[in-house]
Amino acid sequence: MFNYQSIANSHPRLANGEVFCRHCGKGKSVDPAHSLQYGWPKCCGYTMTIDLPEDWSGKALQLVLTGDWYHKISEGSKREEYRAITPYWWKRIFTSPWIEKPLSGGYNGRFRYVRFRLGYAKDAPSMVWKAGHYMIGTPKPNWCPPDTGRSIIIPLVKRIC
Repeated sequence: MFNYQSIANSHPRLANGEVFCRHCGKGKSVDPAHSLQYGWPKCCGYTMTIDLPEDWSGKALQLVLTGDWYHKISEGSKREEYRAITPYWWKRIFTSPWIEKPLSGGYNGRFRYVRFRLGYAKDAPSMVWKAGHYMIGTPKPNWCPPDTGRSIIIPLVKRIC
C-alpha cells in the first residue's frame, strides 16, 4: 500500500497543508495526504495549488529583521511592522507618487505579502505573512524602537508559512 502521509511530510509546502486559488487568491487548509490520494480541492473552477501567492508574480515585500522583532512576529505577539515615512519606503511600498503629508486611512500597497528574514545569512529563517491595508499612524508601544514617530504601518493579517 502506498504511504501518502510520508510523501506529504517530505515536502514543507505539502506538510503545511495550505492551498491557494490562482484565480481569486483564496487560501484553504487541507489534509495533504488525503489531497495527494484523492485530488486537490477546486476553487473558481480551477484546481488549487500549494504554490504561495507571492511566488505567482514573485512579488512580496522583503524585510530583514533583527532577532527580537523577528521572534515577536513569529510567535504572533507583534501583528504590525513599521517603516519610516520617507521617499525611499513610500516608493518601495506604494504605487502612488510620494506625497509630503500622508493622510490617515487605509492605503493599498503594491505588496499583498511580506517575507521577513532573520538577518542577512544565506540560510536565515524566514516567514511569510499576508498584509492588510497599509496605514499611516503612530506605532504601538513596545512594537518598535523608542521615539519612532508617525510611520507606515503594515498590518500582518495571517501567517502563510
